[in-house]
Amino acid sequence: MIFFKDLNDNFQYKDESNNCVVVALTEVTSDDFDYETIKFFVRHVMNRTKNNSVIYGEILKSKNFFTNIGLKYKKIKIKENEIIRDFVKKNNKGKFLLITENHMLALKEGCIHDFLFDIDKKLICAIKVD
Repeated sequence: MIFFKDLNDNFQYKDESNNCVVVALTEVTSDDFDYETIKFFVRHVMNRTKNNSVIYGEILKSKNFFTNIGLKYKKIKIKENEIIRDFVKKNNKGKFLLITENHMLALKEGCIHDFLFDIDKKLICAIKVD
């Protein structure tokens, strides 16, 4: 069974509904970092796009970003056409950032933390965070 934490009613994220990177990072680091810290690092350490959000692909290229917030990470090998559903079934322990086309979401202890619940999206990348 796949669990889902719907973030649509989270007042804290009302200004970040178009910035899935900030939201996903906040969800997987919520034990150690607060929302404002993550938002600061994403907006000021990473390059910004015209609408002040961050392109998820920048995260993959920015080892300094993870170092700056003290987050250990490891890119996880995924199958060529793996979808979120299959990844979650195999990886229901730990914290992950899952990247699909034009979106990033958090997976924490087998529960998807996101605004949308589309488990049939193809994964581009999975990152395990500690």
